[in-house]
Amino acid sequence: MGKPKKYDIRSINFGETGHHARILVDKFVQKHGKTALSQLIRRLVVCYLMDKPEYKDWKKDLLLYERREIGKELASKLNRRRQIDDELREMSVNPDEVL
Repeated sequence: MGKPKKYDIRSINFGETGHHARILVDKFVQKHGKTALSQLIRRLVVCYLMDKPEYKDWKKDLLLYERREIGKELASKLNRRRQIDDELREMSVNPDEVL
């Protein structure tokens, strides 16, 4: 697996210039940028493929990956909260009473 190929927005075929889909995409890119367009396309593809039984393994892999990422975020936030609680205790403040 290499780096994903970058697509030039002009290479996406929406029909002739002035086509309503091309106009909407151009406005979306102007407002949110090309990165947001790529993320939107990826999300749409995932939503489309999730309901198809032949892609069940892909859905499982995606859900496992998402679960791992959420676990990492939670662990990081909990560690930071413990550090903050320890610092507050050193300052003679009970963090449980502050909430």
